[in-house]
Amino acid sequence: SEMFGFGISMMWYSSTIAALWYGLFGRMQYGLIGINDVVAILWGTMGVQVGIELKTDPSKIAPTQLALIAVSTLMTGACSIAFGKLGLGKLMLLFPAPVTSGFIGSIGLFIFKSSLQIASGVKFRYLWPDDFTQFRSPQSIGRVCCMFGMLFFIWYAPPLLNKAF
Repeated sequence: SEMFGFGISMMWYSSTIAALWYGLFGRMQYGLIGINDVVAILWGTMGVQVGIELKTDPSKIAPTQLALIAVSTLMTGACSIAFGKLGLGKLMLLFPAPVTSGFIGSIGLFIFKSSLQIASGVKFRYLWPDDFTQFRSPQSIGRVCCMFGMLFFIWYAPPLLNKAF
């Protein structure tokens, strides 16, 4: 399960590189480059599976994970371009709003649980920790508070900085 953090780290690095590349070479005046939590969870899950499969040869785990990230990134880009060129984006409008809302809501719950699990270092079952004693430890509570502090900063700091400058 230590590879889950590796997958998350690779997502942060790739997003940082993408943001720098867009900032330097992008032609649009405004753009949004955000971290995609679903991709981070996917890469983290792949990292766990790679770790399980290659536990007898740990030297192959990181290169295999990096190769999986590269291939999944290239495939996602190729599929996005192909779907756009074929005009398949219109098919998304055929999904009823409750289906789309339910899917997005379930992803939100999964991301919330995963972020609490990663921040606290405690395994979760559904939406509660397996070990409440470990979850209430000062280290775990401190990391969770830092996570919520970061969320608070991301939410409220930009409008304050916009007013200041």
